[in-house]
Amino acid sequence: MPSLATLRAQSRDLDRNEAIARGATENIVGNLVGDGLRPQAKLDHQFLGISETAARRFEKTAEKLYELHCQSTDSDFRRLNPLGFGT
Repeated sequence: MPSLATLRAQSRDLDRNEAIARGATENIVGNLVGDGLRPQAKLDHQFLGISETAARRFEKTAEKLYELHCQSTDSDFRRLNPLGFGT
């Protein structure tokens, strides 16, 4: 099984040199939701059997982790742009 570095290198090569692969990448990027919409964590603390305070604390933590992930290039297979935005 190829290593992650090999898979990334091959993906980048396809993106640069193959029109169909580049078109797929552009299509995915074009269909992503912009930064105007953000998921909001909303737990039903009664259903989960936890305190409301614990639920709100988890919601804030989950939203912060998502925000950090969106700012990272780890979500882009080319490791160039946050969430694949841009070229």
